[in-house]
Amino acid sequence: MKVAKLHEKVSWQRKDWLHKVSRDLANNYEYVIVENINLQNMAENLYHGKAVGDGGFGTFRDMLAYKTTLVKVSAKNTSKTCFDCGYINPKVVLGVKKWICPVCSVEHDRDINAAKNILYKGVTSLGIVGRELSEIKNASGEPSSSVKEESSESSERIA
Repeated sequence: MKVAKLHEKVSWQRKDWLHKVSRDLANNYEYVIVENINLQNMAENLYHGKAVGDGGFGTFRDMLAYKTTLVKVSAKNTSKTCFDCGYINPKVVLGVKKWICPVCSVEHDRDINAAKNILYKGVTSLGIVGRELSEIKNASGEPSSSVKEESSESSERIA
């Protein structure tokens, strides 16, 4: 009974935290862009079932979806694609944290590169261009002029 009460307490704490974070994001950003990851396949295929389930990722996405405009983009090659030139590096596999593009020689942190690619996919799927793009807020809540610059550079790399 004690263990069950502890598990219930942890569950309520997790839900409370997820509600607070999703509400903060919804209050500060018009759009939230995420990868469309199949969490059930991830849990089964990578043998991380409990860790994936305990993280509350699916619950978090659901909370975001009813509090703000949630945009899901394909997760395919987001961390393998060089944001600067568009090259898809087949040598980037699970466990590789940093890599250098063999085409344009830009060094990438895998997570930051993936985040840029996810943002670009989401913004282009929304059809946001020009002045509207500069009005999107960055992670610190400030209007991000760098988002506009990166996306305009990247529009040349994708045909």
